[in-house]
Amino acid sequence: LFLIFFLSQYFVNGQCNGTQSYTLSPNGPYAPGQVVTVNYTLNSFNQVNLNWIIAFDLDLGVGWASSSPLTAPANTGGSTGTWIWDTQNTYPSALNFGPGYRFNNTGGNPNWGTSSTGPFNLSFQLTVGASCNPQDLSISLGVIGDCQTGGWNNGACCTVNYYSIYNGNSLGNSTSTTNQTQCDIYTWAANNQTYNASGIYTNISTNAAGCDSVATLNLTINNSTASIDVQTHCDSYTWIDGVT
Repeated sequence: LFLIFFLSQYFVNGQCNGTQSYTLSPNGPYAPGQVVTVNYTLNSFNQVNLNWIIAFDLDLGVGWASSSPLTAPANTGGSTGTWIWDTQNTYPSALNFGPGYRFNNTGGNPNWGTSSTGPFNLSFQLTVGASCNPQDLSISLGVIGDCQTGGWNNGACCTVNYYSIYNGNSLGNSTSTTNQTQCDIYTWAANNQTYNASGIYTNISTNAAGCDSVATLNLTINNSTASIDVQTHCDSYTWIDGVT
């Protein structure tokens, strides 16, 4: 029964990815205008029902302003054709692709993928948008076979599962609040100003992301009190501080 279940799941899933890995340079978080290099590896593509790999599709958060290719995957032992970078393509199945790398088969049906099973190494660059309002910088990559695109239909193939590479928002405007209770005066390190009255004070500077950093100081000043104690005594007197 276990073997039957395993085989049924295998063929329902159809196309299966091998081990996936990635590196980011530099590592996040990322500031507006920053350029990030992504290196991705799929160690193998397991063909089922003669379904071939045809595309690496990127799903990017709205905070990325642009994407560009660096290194296309190799086509080791594969069909005649090349991997090309494309920003948008609609396949016969109506699946929308892009941006990412897709295989352009020039030796047979242009809607077929490549018979190569890998490994596949690719890289690309992304640029963070200029907004100082934190934006979604998620990066996911989906491996697509030609059974998904309508180029080949010879049995079941799996749903495209997107591999998460990065999740996070861009750096942007920042805020901070400091609460202080002091006697008589207080010098605030944020602006090196000295205050002698209670109040709410604000300082705006530029943070590491090149955006506004708004610091707020909630300050309570307790004023010192003074009094004069006049005493007349013979020979000696011990004051309240214990000193004679």
